[in-house]
Amino acid sequence: MKQFPEWASMMLKLAGVTNAFWGLTLALFPDTLFRWAGMDVPQYLFPWQMIGVIAIIFGVFYFAAAFNPRRHIMIIGMGFVAKITQLIFVLDLWSQEVLPLKLVLYFFAKDLIWLGPLAIVLYLVAKMEQTPSSAYLGLPLPDVLVRVYTNTGETLQHLTDKQPALLVFLRHFGCSSCHQALIELSDKRTMIEKNGVKIIVVHMASYEDARYYLSQYGLRDMLNVSDPNCDLYTIFGLHSMSLRQLFRLKYLQFLVKPDSLRRQHFDRTVGDHYRMPGVFLVYKGELLKAYKHEYIHDQPDLVSLASIEV
Repeated sequence: MKQFPEWASMMLKLAGVTNAFWGLTLALFPDTLFRWAGMDVPQYLFPWQMIGVIAIIFGVFYFAAAFNPRRHIMIIGMGFVAKITQLIFVLDLWSQEVLPLKLVLYFFAKDLIWLGPLAIVLYLVAKMEQTPSSAYLGLPLPDVLVRVYTNTGETLQHLTDKQPALLVFLRHFGCSSCHQALIELSDKRTMIEKNGVKIIVVHMASYEDARYYLSQYGLRDMLNVSDPNCDLYTIFGLHSMSLRQLFRLKYLQFLVKPDSLRRQHFDRTVGDHYRMPGVFLVYKGELLKAYKHEYIHDQPDLVSLASIEV
């Protein structure tokens, strides 16, 4: 993956400093803003002080995100959406003659100037994530399979030459969708293997971490491949989430769904937060079936994908 541009990182740092400074002034001197705008100072300034505290928090997050924008893309995106929402809210209050024009212009000057830089950062991160990068790029599938080893030391080529294999690519261990996928594998394993299909889990963790997580679902003995650099993910077309996938309402609902939270294992996160999962049926160097998740909450029919049509 390409290195994130230094000038874009500097923009995030500057956004962090200015947001934190503005938030600090509002939190410490909330009455000053109203006197400057020619408004009566509200009796209760605590809500405005809390807005200042939130601005300080976002400022700190922007500054921290500058060192790894890809990892903190959610924070950057939330800040972008928050600024747009705030500007719409300010315009609505102005239309109702609640806020004077002077205060409206102040908010626009404070927030509008950062919409462009934040949008550029989001675009750059999305572009970097969608750029394929793999040590196996350009190789035919059989040449890739012969270079990939499972936890038992066998190559994928050797295993898939003997019998069809269902390659189940997981997201990072610890997420709800990964949890659901492993439950599904545990429930359907016998049915799939009765069809003569071997199941191989592909993940981004170490073999030690994988053994720990898989054992929680009764899958300790399941063949698995460690792909921390996501080389195999890239070859099979599983890239990081697009902005559309990342900020889709159903994705956000899935993350906070109470049922998902109750069943989720809140261990340390192991793997790429944003890499998409998928399921593939491979036999004798050929890709027979493929399922690429459109959204992380998708639930493919594993038994159907593992069926061999005669």
